[in-house]
Amino acid sequence: MATHNSSNLAVTQGMNASIVSGNYTLSNLRNGAKYVVSDTSGQGGYTSISAAISQAASDGVSSGSPATILVWPGSYTENLVLQDYINIASICGGVTVNGYITYPSGSASCILENISVLNSSSNPAFSLTSSINITVINCQLSSSSTGTCISASTGNIEFSGCKLVSSSDFCLSISGASISMINCSLIAIGTGCMSISSGSISASESSFLSIVTGSYITSGTVSVNNSKITDIFTVDTGTFNTSFCEFVAGSAIFITFTAAGFWNDVNSSLNSNDSSNNAVTGAGTVTLNTLTMTGSAKIINSTYSGYLTYAGFLSTSPAASGSPSGLSLGTAYQNPYGYDVVMTIYIQVSSSAGGNIKSGVGPTSTPTVQTVVSALNSATVLIIPVTVYLPNNYYALIETTGTIAAVISGRQVTPV
Repeated sequence: MATHNSSNLAVTQGMNASIVSGNYTLSNLRNGAKYVVSDTSGQGGYTSISAAISQAASDGVSSGSPATILVWPGSYTENLVLQDYINIASICGGVTVNGYITYPSGSASCILENISVLNSSSNPAFSLTSSINITVINCQLSSSSTGTCISASTGNIEFSGCKLVSSSDFCLSISGASISMINCSLIAIGTGCMSISSGSISASESSFLSIVTGSYITSGTVSVNNSKITDIFTVDTGTFNTSFCEFVAGSAIFITFTAAGFWNDVNSSLNSNDSSNNAVTGAGTVTLNTLTMTGSAKIINSTYSGYLTYAGFLSTSPAASGSPSGLSLGTAYQNPYGYDVVMTIYIQVSSSAGGNIKSGVGPTSTPTVQTVVSALNSATVLIIPVTVYLPNNYYALIETTGTIAAVISGRQVTPV
């Protein structure tokens, strides 16, 4: 049995060894240090992490008797294959794996803590193809070549305090797995932060930075809370749930819907300065509660008929005011403001002998109308207000029937 010391930590290597002194505590790893790895000869029982994994698997591990591999600071050039109930952590930081990590088979769980992975191959820095649960704590995973940073087609990964960096592909490429993140940072230099075709991504208190293109939510669900997102998104049939976030789209479109996808947001802010396009385009369904717009772009494409709903107050500029250009009796008027409004239309009636006034609101230019004033008889001039709730891009139609002489004399509009 041998004892290895650093300035603030002593590790005893042996059958029943454990961390016996020092101020570094490995969270969730309390199973001793039977397997110690060091790239310095004589400092650990193994010179490679892979050798320690192989020995731990050979010795036998289980849910009641997992193995913990502790790694001394150093650089390890190898590709790691993770296995059930075998946890890996650095002793005091400074561990770099020059290679990539896979978890090809298994049905249980493991923990990876305080390890840096620098991948220069075309493979993902970490790939998960088995239905297991893995917890990744305070790790940095980087792909400097053409591979994605994280690729997962099944299983569950929990990231805490991690940094994911991809030089030419997505940080997250998800096709069936469940990903959760807290206090993480994603940096995509060559494309977007994420691409998900099925499964789910959940993030809180994290940051997303895309340098070049954007992310894709083809299907599945992405939920982000209390985070900063400097990225743009293409949404197909997927669902994008956000709350208390800061979005920065720069001079690009923030969300482009290519099918009937969803964006649901609560209490976030969006900065978009695309002078040629609106911040959100396409035929998706958007539900907003207290989204604050900054920048020059409006929120929604003018062809968004019938798909946009606001569940609360939407603040933006400019305020709706001025004369109602194009608003006349018998002609549908489309809301052009980029947000929902309450519109009061003033109808000047010169004379009426049993005439009727009708109004309707709908997603097309032929909304269903209902009678709001019936059998009106008057030989004097009257001003009759008709108030409608008009969602963005919806149409309002005011018309008269019977014997009545009337025109629209004005209107008042209030953003909702």
